[in-house]
Amino acid sequence: MSDEVDTGPVIKNAFYLKFADEAEMQTQLAAFYHDVVIDEDANTTESQLNRHGDGYAIRVIGTMYAPTGNTLTDDEGFDYPEKAAVAGWHVNVKLTNDTHRTAFETLDTNYGVTPATPKHGWL
Repeated sequence: MSDEVDTGPVIKNAFYLKFADEAEMQTQLAAFYHDVVIDEDANTTESQLNRHGDGYAIRVIGTMYAPTGNTLTDDEGFDYPEKAAVAGWHVNVKLTNDTHRTAFETLDTNYGVTPATPKHGWL
């Protein structure tokens, strides 16, 4: 007899998404955008990402950078690691309830990545 307790499937609450570029992110997250009036006469609106909503928070990372393995030297003689852009447009999502779970699980299926060591996390 085992002392292990089956707790059932692990429910994912943090998603790491990688889109080809910012335009693809905007298309795929269109349901999470809202129009905002940007002039006093309400003649001009702009679509903005709703980063916090009922049960979710979205953190747009954008372009990420990783060390190339090379070392550079600045004008003052200090060495620092050279970094290069990582392909893609990166977005993190944290769920606090299940209101939008299906939408984000679908995005995770198509755009989700599993970083070995996440560079940006949640508190």
